[in-house]
Amino acid sequence: MNQQGNRSETVLLVAANSHDDRNLDAMKAMKAKKSAHALPPLGTVYVATYAQRNGWTVELLDAERDLLSEEETVQEVLARLPDGGFVGWTTWITTINKVVRIGEQIKLRCPSIKQFLGGPHMSAVPIKTMERFGHIFPYGIVGEGELVTDILLRHWGDIAYLSDVPGIVCYDAGTLRFKKDKRRGYTATPKFALKAIESGKEIDELHDDAVDEGVAEVYWPMHAERIEDVNQIAIPKYEFLGDLSCYHLSEFTPPEGEHQMSMITSRGCPYTCSFCDQEVSGHNWRGLTPKNTIAHMLYLKRLGIDYLYLTDDLYLVRLDDVEETAKLILKTPELHHIRWEAITRINLVLKAARTEVSYEGRSMNLLQLIRKAGCVQLHVAPETGNQQLRFETVFKRITNAEVVAAIEAMAQVGISAKLLNMVGLPGETPEITLETLEFIKTLGEHGAAYGMISVFTPLPTTPAAQMIERGLLKWTGDLDNWDMMNLGTPAGIFQSDMRGQEVDATPEHILMAARGKHKLGTLVGERERSGGLTIEDKIDRVRKLVDDYRTTHPIRLSKKTLHVLPTN
Repeated sequence: MNQQGNRSETVLLVAANSHDDRNLDAMKAMKAKKSAHALPPLGTVYVATYAQRNGWTVELLDAERDLLSEEETVQEVLARLPDGGFVGWTTWITTINKVVRIGEQIKLRCPSIKQFLGGPHMSAVPIKTMERFGHIFPYGIVGEGELVTDILLRHWGDIAYLSDVPGIVCYDAGTLRFKKDKRRGYTATPKFALKAIESGKEIDELHDDAVDEGVAEVYWPMHAERIEDVNQIAIPKYEFLGDLSCYHLSEFTPPEGEHQMSMITSRGCPYTCSFCDQEVSGHNWRGLTPKNTIAHMLYLKRLGIDYLYLTDDLYLVRLDDVEETAKLILKTPELHHIRWEAITRINLVLKAARTEVSYEGRSMNLLQLIRKAGCVQLHVAPETGNQQLRFETVFKRITNAEVVAAIEAMAQVGISAKLLNMVGLPGETPEITLETLEFIKTLGEHGAAYGMISVFTPLPTTPAAQMIERGLLKWTGDLDNWDMMNLGTPAGIFQSDMRGQEVDATPEHILMAARGKHKLGTLVGERERSGGLTIEDKIDRVRKLVDDYRTTHPIRLSKKTLHVLPTN
């Protein structure tokens, strides 16, 4: 039956709370202390902005910000849509099962509400998600949602039409219908990784060379049409979020700016790290022009924001645009007191440090210029202290010497470095886990400000997950147990390296002891020292655990060296 959407119906877009209901009190205490980020669901805001422009009455519910329980979320949705309407869910792997439980209750209590799925999880795992939950959410969106959401709403119920629209998966009485995309499922086979090592190239540079190397053809829902020129995308209406003062960055942020907010200046990432999924925005990097970046900043400044977190997948990609944006910030009086931070890569930091620019007759490098324009912190990801694993497991050809050089380059110009690291990588032993912690300490001595340590998790569709599915990687976890994929606790232990060789893997209790976050170098204060919170304290604890473990589990396997990376 065709139930095509009526623009008089309200569209409620919801970002669910990712936290377990049993932990909400603790999370509220953490939020009060700003111990963790509280960032808006900007992807949902973009979709809301476009839907409103297309004539729909749109509301947005950020249950994560309000730390709503499942029942509170159900009650809020029913209160906003007493006579029915549309509910679109932004899903992450950390929220999908919670969304399902909430969606079941909404369907039970108000069957006239029409629900659909979108977001990173739906884009990464469209088939399994719709096979499991299509009886609750008859439609799912794969990829960027701005353009396709309007089509779905206007043609709701017309499966014959919608199943031919790229980016829409339809659930039809137990059968999935969608426009198929015949593509090659990408994975980095051992042979492929070896080729990257021997050629000295980043692994993403070898896509064309590796077409026939152990990569099978699969059918996949075609992605929704992307807006290739992101300058055509309207500035998202942050007014959908309500009180912006509820959002903030964590305490691991330079203490500048009282009113903090995130923004996006580009989409996509050209790199292919083994742990990263690019199913929403893809590998084609698309950035705003400097002029449009400034317009976005001015809009947020006029909303009272004075500190910005650029949550792009990757900053410092197009250095000419970075230079022009910095100069425009300096020429715009309203932005003189704005401060900001961004996410980038070690190699791009080094490239910016080598790029000479001129401002007001003075010669300087690009890092100096962006610092002058308000950049106070860059997030960079060494990932591991073992450069061998960084290359053959993470697929980043970056040496330890280059990491140190990048940290020093940032410190020299006054830009804080936040380090993103992981433990529990394929091929990692207890000694390598300890090596990573020691490297974080060393980087603190070279000027890094913060060290973050999470657990390597093979999220669906990432190269690591595909290698597990094909039997190329041995892992004790379950890729379908989405509740365990939280990056904070081990979802499983890797028993082999990326070439399938058995390894003497770090056990779970040592990984749990190694994870966490630390202030480094000169930021370490009496609170950290007296509370045993320094990176040195963690190293001592983990070293004792490793020593104790080795008394009962002597080293059985020695990791063979696939390739020796240069040390400088």
